[in-house]
Amino acid sequence: VLKTAAMVKLDWQRTVAHPSFLPCAREEFGSEPNWKLVSVKRIGLPALAPLARRYRLVVDYTREGETVRLLVDLILIGKGRTEISLLTTAPYADRKPVEAAEVRLARALVARATA
Repeated sequence: VLKTAAMVKLDWQRTVAHPSFLPCAREEFGSEPNWKLVSVKRIGLPALAPLARRYRLVVDYTREGETVRLLVDLILIGKGRTEISLLTTAPYADRKPVEAAEVRLARALVARATA
């Protein structure tokens, strides 16, 4: 919770809405050990709050010779003076129920954001 709603909007402009957000995410997550970054992109999200975005990273994670495709979803929300970040990691094959659960959880968090 920040001091003013204007501070949330300014932070959003400087980070989430900044053109370097996705390239920075690619660079940050692309250097993780045992991870091969497959894709990074913005994906759809219902209008949960005035500021709301969801980004998906798809990675191939290898351990002991086995590779599993994973999704790493980042939901970012700004409402009033409140910023919410929700990070989910799950097997890519389970993406549909995970997406639905993310939206339910994000709605609940937004509903609790009173500031």
